[in-house]
Amino acid sequence: MTSIRHLYRIVLAGILFFWIPVGASAQNADSVYVDEDEVLVDVVVDTLYMAIADCFREIPDSLLPTLSRNNRLDMLDFMESKMKAEVTNRLGGKSEMTSLTDSTLSIQMSNALKVDMLLLTPESPADTNSEEVICMIETFGSDSLSLDSKVRFFTLSWELLNEPPQLSVSDKNTISSKKVQTILKWDEKILKKN
Repeated sequence: MTSIRHLYRIVLAGILFFWIPVGASAQNADSVYVDEDEVLVDVVVDTLYMAIADCFREIPDSLLPTLSRNNRLDMLDFMESKMKAEVTNRLGGKSEMTSLTDSTLSIQMSNALKVDMLLLTPESPADTNSEEVICMIETFGSDSLSLDSKVRFFTLSWELLNEPPQLSVSDKNTISSKKVQTILKWDEKILKKN
């Protein structure tokens, strides 16, 4: 069964094939000369790399009020240029994007807040028509004894999902590796259950 994402890639590749003349230079990360055999591969790889970056560009201010749209665009430009992606945020402090891949990004918003975003493909869609969801993990606290994480899931248009989607074991492990919960909080939850 062909997924919507795969179908999207095929359609995009077809459109780009007719827009980019054979032998023309493509606007890709490596600025590689594109010939007749490589047109689709080089251009589509770049499009896929920007997936989480596109979501980050369009995040509503209400979800990341500390960063303006220009801050977000600057961070992405700095990362693309392999520079330190640090900006002065709306509160006058420093925020830095520390990592960016095709499906993940991490930002140290301040000494007391870290934000991770993951682009995930659930095993069965929740209350969304899209095959992908955004997982946003906010980790609060300034020392290892007081850290705590909040995990939320969104559609690609940043609508909050009421129920978490069914995820693969691999995706659950990825979230667990980013999520922090102190022993004190864990003990608190155990006590509430008893």
